[in-house]
Amino acid sequence: MTLNVDKSSWKRVAFGDVVKNLNVTVKDAKAAGIDRVIAMEHLDPGELKISRWGSAEDGGTFTRRVKSGQTLFGKRRAYQRKAAFAEFDAITSGDILVFEADDTQLLPEFLPFLVQSDGFYGHALGTSAGSLSPRTNWRDLAAYQFDLPPLDEQKRLADLLWAVERDRQAANRMVATVDRAIEDLVGAHLTASGSPERRIADVLELCQYGLSVRAGEEGAYPMLRMTNLCAGAVVDRDLKYCDLGDADLATYRVAKGDVLFNRTNSVEHVGRSGIFELDGDFVFASYLVRLRPDPAILISQFLNYFINSKLGQSRIRVHISKGVQQANISAAKLKTVSIPVPTLAEQRIVVDRIGALDVPRNAAMRRVRAIGVLHAALSREVFGGRG
Repeated sequence: MTLNVDKSSWKRVAFGDVVKNLNVTVKDAKAAGIDRVIAMEHLDPGELKISRWGSAEDGGTFTRRVKSGQTLFGKRRAYQRKAAFAEFDAITSGDILVFEADDTQLLPEFLPFLVQSDGFYGHALGTSAGSLSPRTNWRDLAAYQFDLPPLDEQKRLADLLWAVERDRQAANRMVATVDRAIEDLVGAHLTASGSPERRIADVLELCQYGLSVRAGEEGAYPMLRMTNLCAGAVVDRDLKYCDLGDADLATYRVAKGDVLFNRTNSVEHVGRSGIFELDGDFVFASYLVRLRPDPAILISQFLNYFINSKLGQSRIRVHISKGVQQANISAAKLKTVSIPVPTLAEQRIVVDRIGALDVPRNAAMRRVRAIGVLHAALSREVFGGRG
C-alpha cells in the first residue's frame, strides 16, 4: 500500500521544539481525583492502548502526573518499544516520560505514532546509556529531528493510522476472547478430571535448550525467539536468521508438534509456551526450551494448553526467579512441575474441542499480523525507517 505522500511542504524540526516533556508531580493522588497508577509493567511492547494499571490506593512512590491525551514513553530499556497513548488521568513511574504536543504545531493524536516509529526508537536506543538497565534521557530525545507535516496533513494521516490501530485492537480483543474460552475449557477439564499426576520430566521424549548463535537480517535458516510465541502458538513474525552446518541444523531443527517454552522474559511473559506448526527449516534460540512429549503418554497440544492454563501457570510461577533484567526459570525446574495426565483418548477429546476454538483464534491472529504489516508500511512511508 502506498499513500503517495507529498512531503514538499513538510518542515524539518527537532522533537523538543514541538513536544514538551512534562514533570508535573502529585503529592496526594486521591485528593487530585486520580485512582490509577501506570508502571513500566503496565505498558505492553508495541501497544498504544493501556489495558492494565495499578491502584493509587496501594500507595507507592510514583508522583508524576499523566493526563488523558498525553503520550507516554518508557525511557528504560527502550528496545522494548514501550509507548502508549493515555486515555485517562493517572500517576506514573519516573522511568516513563510524559510527552505533550504543542498543538499549534503538532496534533496530540499524531504524536504517539511518531514516538512509535522506527526512527524515534532508533534514536532512543542510540542515546541510551547503562549496561544492566540502559536508559535514554529527555535532552537527547529532544534533539531528534524529523519531517513534520502541516496540521491538516497530520489530521488526515492520524485519522488513517488510528483507524488501522482500532482495527488491530479489535482483532486482538477477538484473540483474547477466544483465549479466555480456551482457558475456561482447559481449566474445567483439568480441575474435574481427577487424572493421575506426573512430573513433566516423566512425560518428555526431549527437553532441549536452543542455539546460542548470533542471528541477523540475513541467513539460511529462520530462528525462532521469544517474540515468536503468541497466544499459545508460534508465529513467523519479526524473524531473524542464521547460518548453520548440517549437524547443528539436524540438532536444532524444530519439528511440527514441538512445544517451545519461554524460559526468560519480562515477568508477565516468562513461563509461557507455544506449539510449532509452521512449514520450513526453523531453528530456535537459547532463550527457548524445546519440549517434545512422549507420544505414548502425552499429546503435544495438551501439554501446550496445560502450560498456558491457570493451573499450569500457578505451578510454574512458583519456580520463576526475578533477575536484575528479566525473570527466569530453568528447564530443570520446569521438569519438576506436575501435570494431570488423562488417557490419550481423553486428551484427544479436549484437544479436539479446543481445536474448534483455534479456528476463529487463528483467523483473528492472521488479521492481527496483516494489520501489523499494513501499519508498518504506513509508518515507513510517513516517518521513514523499516516500519
